[in-house]
Amino acid sequence: MKNKTFLRIFLLSFMIVAASFTGFSKEKVFESSWIASAVEVDGINNEWGTGSLGFVKKVKVDYAFMNDAKNLYVLFIFKDQKYLSSISFTGVTIWLNVEGKKKRIYGVNFKEKKVTADELIASIEKKEGPMPEADKQKVRANPHYFIYQGNVIDKKRNILIEASLTGGKNEPGFRSKPQKEGIVHEFKVPLNILEKLSTDQTLEPGRVVKVGFEWGGWSKELLEAASSRMGAAGSKARDQKGSSNITQGGGDPRGVQRMRTGEAPGIAAMRKRQPKKYNFWVDLKLAQKE
Repeated sequence: MKNKTFLRIFLLSFMIVAASFTGFSKEKVFESSWIASAVEVDGINNEWGTGSLGFVKKVKVDYAFMNDAKNLYVLFIFKDQKYLSSISFTGVTIWLNVEGKKKRIYGVNFKEKKVTADELIASIEKKEGPMPEADKQKVRANPHYFIYQGNVIDKKRNILIEASLTGGKNEPGFRSKPQKEGIVHEFKVPLNILEKLSTDQTLEPGRVVKVGFEWGGWSKELLEAASSRMGAAGSKARDQKGSSNITQGGGDPRGVQRMRTGEAPGIAAMRKRQPKKYNFWVDLKLAQKE
């Protein structure tokens, strides 16, 4: 009897330990497709054909993956625009976890950025050297440019590897365009992008990784704008606090209370309407060349 009990305990312990090392066993693994040539990341999903698409019902998103020996390509289609949330401010972050856990360690934040002509010139010169004055004048013909950047970040959203404004073959990239299927996003993630941070974070064909998608909610820009509005409202409230209709209550006691606390009408409503944050994770097996 003791031997049988010991055997049961041993087998149970073995199963628990085994499960802890197989982080991908609980969920279905989505398989990437191998491609022979690089994908043009342009926000148009022509290269993706009619292959298998994943679908996340809670956010009405289609997704798919392709890869070669150097890059992972991601297709992301919003079928319902209401789930875009504040994506124009936050961008889309793709988290990559080789341990098979839903844990944010390193990710790539893809976001459209508006820069001045001089900022773009400075970035080009930093990468390629001094520009002829005639070329600078051509760039300055437009005062602003929209850049599609992919910066490597940590779980606190600190930028660890900043992409150049001009992009490049070995840098993350993306584009987004409205198509008949919905709002199409295409992303490119170099497989060696995380090796610069840690040799443990190796992405290679044939490997299974946990991929997380995140967008929406508050961004730094939105928080700064909200803080600025609240500060201005608070200043206005303090300036009005001494007026007779407020000190005596006027006709709006709730308005008086907002003035006393420095919160102007509309701020509380704005808090309730804060943009939603969305995320989901996928187990992905990178394709190998056949």
